[in-house]
Amino acid sequence: MKSCIKNRIFFLYVILISFFSSSRFEIFKEVIYICVFVALVLCLYFIKNRYVAYGLSVILLAGYSVYNINLALFMIPVFLLIVVHRYYIEKINALKEKKKHKSEMNHIWLHLLIALGVAEAIYAAVSFYGSDYHTFIGTTDTAVIVAEALIAVFALGAFSETVKSKARHICKVNNSDYVTLIFINFIGVFLFGVALFLNYVTPSKTLVNISIVCFPWAVWLAVMVYEKNPVTEAIFIVVEEKLKKISERCIKEK
Repeated sequence: MKSCIKNRIFFLYVILISFFSSSRFEIFKEVIYICVFVALVLCLYFIKNRYVAYGLSVILLAGYSVYNINLALFMIPVFLLIVVHRYYIEKINALKEKKKHKSEMNHIWLHLLIALGVAEAIYAAVSFYGSDYHTFIGTTDTAVIVAEALIAVFALGAFSETVKSKARHICKVNNSDYVTLIFINFIGVFLFGVALFLNYVTPSKTLVNISIVCFPWAVWLAVMVYEKNPVTEAIFIVVEEKLKKISERCIKEK
């Protein structure tokens, strides 16, 4: 029952993100894009049989790639990142339940994601010589907000000792697993940067609306919160404590 309610809450997150993002979509192919990505993500969370969920996702993703490979390039890395993130979160939770204080994570999937990002960056660099400089289609407000959120999660997790301490003591994550989570967040920032670069150097005839580029990443941020990523959980705890102190100080001053 709790799992069902949790999935419904996540569904509402995705619907809200879809609604606010789609308000800037102008053509039908962009609506198809958002529907396909939402279907991919919801397959992972609403189909209990993992093999069926992954099988449907692969078929849907392959079919869409044939239909529009230009837009699929902005969808595939985020979807794979969500799949890999779920895999590592499940392993971390399983190890915590077994009360293992030391665990060796195999980072092969994360290295493959980096390889994918490098391949897209090389493709974008090659495309750069065949295109002119141009600005993004649409406003860049969404890109700035998503970029700030991704960088903040990575930077606070990687460099804040307070966040690290909260994750270790409250979320019960050991150093090795914490490094894995930071690695995942770094890859998220890297792939997002590659996506922006790819869109910037794409020939103008295939240029993509910036909301299209950012939409999957907005869902990725929701996934981290939904999956109770220890880094984001620790950040929320720290922010809550800071706000509580500020509130108490204001009350005393009055």
